[in-house]
Amino acid sequence: MPRRLVNLFLLACTATLIATGVVPWLLPETVALPLYTVHRISGVALLLALVWKYAIVRASLRRRLRSPHADHTLLVAVTASATLVFALASGVAWTTGLVSFDRPIPYSTLNLHVFAGALLLPLVLVHSLQRWERRPAFGRLVGRRAALRLFALGAATAVTAVALDLIDPLRRFSGSRHAGSFTGNEFPLTIWRFDTVPLIDAAAWRLVVSGSVAAPGALRLADLDRMPERELDAVIDCTGGWWSEQRWRGVSLSDVIAASAPTSSASRATVTSVTGHAWSFDLDEVGDVLLATHVGDEPLSAGHGYPLRLVAPGRRGFQWIKWVVRIEVS
Repeated sequence: MPRRLVNLFLLACTATLIATGVVPWLLPETVALPLYTVHRISGVALLLALVWKYAIVRASLRRRLRSPHADHTLLVAVTASATLVFALASGVAWTTGLVSFDRPIPYSTLNLHVFAGALLLPLVLVHSLQRWERRPAFGRLVGRRAALRLFALGAATAVTAVALDLIDPLRRFSGSRHAGSFTGNEFPLTIWRFDTVPLIDAAAWRLVVSGSVAAPGALRLADLDRMPERELDAVIDCTGGWWSEQRWRGVSLSDVIAASAPTSSASRATVTSVTGHAWSFDLDEVGDVLLATHVGDEPLSAGHGYPLRLVAPGRRGFQWIKWVVRIEVS
């Protein structure tokens, strides 16, 4: 394979992996599903294409190390290569079940995989700028032999990706592993932004509803108890790499907002935690969003958001705001 074609192919795969590794977190699952698929396929393609890259790297290192002049681009190249190898190795280990969100260390390997991907972005950009090739022209890169090799790589990628997906049938399309379901409060406890679990006095707690509403107010738990009770089964899929389906009970977010009489210009609601963590939703999208006080037949534990947490079906776990204290309509 032409060296420039290999490098451009690996660059495209890396850029695709970084984009499809982060963007789906922000989207509803129905929209994000194809991006997760692209992420897996791009990872397999990059891994298989490293066979071509190995020959290029070996020749380049031999030439540069023999040169009497110091090559300052080597540091970035080696760091980027090590980061890429770790990202690929951790991704393969996660997919094959060699590691999980709670082993071999208490911290999720999937998070380390994500951190490596984030670090890879600036390294690849710098490395590309330092060693960008302009020849041969792009139009001359893909000859008949190169096209056949790319076709073979595509076929091998498809077969490998399908085989990897069969290893753990309980692994979700997001990559998350099953952590038990319908267990009440007995599912993993993770906190976005590494906040500590706040101790909240239920008697003093209030849910403030403000913004573009005609009747702003501060609701107590007793006020929520007088609203229509809702119950639903929903999957929480944490970006730390685990998922769990639970039965949640509480009041509808849309009912709480409706009781405050949103103005005609209102279009969004921002739900905020006592820790400051917040997320915004279009008002058209909150019909199935719950403000939960119970999981299973149990009141929420402190670690899972007592006295009130958001349950947002089809959204990633970091959008399920815990310890809710404010709803700002705008």
